Amino acid sequence: MENVTEALFISTLNNERASCFVQDLRTGTDLMRYKGGGSMQSHSLQMLEEHFVIAANSTKPLLHVWPINSQEPMSNVRYVVPGKVNALALSPDSAFLIAGIQETIYVWHLNSGRLLNTLSKHYQPITCIRFTDNGEHFATAGKDGAVLVWNLTRAVAPLGGVDSEENAPFYNFNDHGLAVTDVHIGLGGIRAFMYTVSLDRCCKVYDLSDGTMLLSVVFPVALHSVTVNRMETSVYVGTSEGQILIFSMENVPRMKEYHLEEEESQAFVGHTAGTPITCLALAVNGNQLISGGEDKQVLRCISHLPTISSE
Repeated sequence: MENVTEALFISTLNNERASCFVQDLRTGTDLMRYKGGGSMQSHSLQMLEEHFVIAANSTKPLLHVWPINSQEPMSNVRYVVPGKVNALALSPDSAFLIAGIQETIYVWHLNSGRLLNTLSKHYQPITCIRFTDNGEHFATAGKDGAVLVWNLTRAVAPLGGVDSEENAPFYNFNDHGLAVTDVHIGLGGIRAFMYTVSLDRCCKVYDLSDGTMLLSVVFPVALHSVTVNRMETSVYVGTSEGQILIFSMENVPRMKEYHLEEEESQAFVGHTAGTPITCLALAVNGNQLISGGEDKQVLRCISHLPTISSE
């Protein structure tokens, strides 16, 4: 059996070298540089059926598409959208594209390019869009502090008008006091746990099976990113101060709101102090934690020892 290389896709607001990169996760060497798309918006880089890369331009109302083995974007495929995309997500089957443009959610059928619906329930710009693993629902988060969970079937085929029940979110969570910066949805479809982080310093855990908030963990500083290991025993959050803090779900306190002191949480350091960590991801084997921040660095933590690869 041939060796399989795990690759890391990186988008950047600094497009001097390229719009986005692909790196060998093991060695950190560049495998591909995608050029010609300008600077890329965060929370907008997506894989399309393992054959294409699609990303939103951070300054123009454009979506760019690259063949996965080509540095140049496809000249005959360029999506012009109604405004600058704040967040982007593809359904797991790559049939539908969901984009947040200011406070409005746009739903497209990807193959035909047909706009199927617009959803306007946020009151400030959308910051993040995430699908459940089975693709039946998706969550949108915004600067208004709201996290809305939508049924995809109703979103793509509304039966009534703009204010009809079909255009209403499945769940409407308004527990954060400031902008929600990231969302992670675990395994299990609508029975999964959902983890949200915000500038209000809180990481909240929801049970999507009944729409209840299970826990709110208050950290010492504002939070910008979140990811969870596959067993959902450890929650990793990226802070505004350049640290990654860890919270264990195996020793969950009995109270619904828990204030986590800095000395209680193991911290990964390596990013420039005072610069937010904007994205987190775990390798397939779960032994490596990858982080990206506004200091233009990508960190790879192996066995709890961070090594830095400058981007």
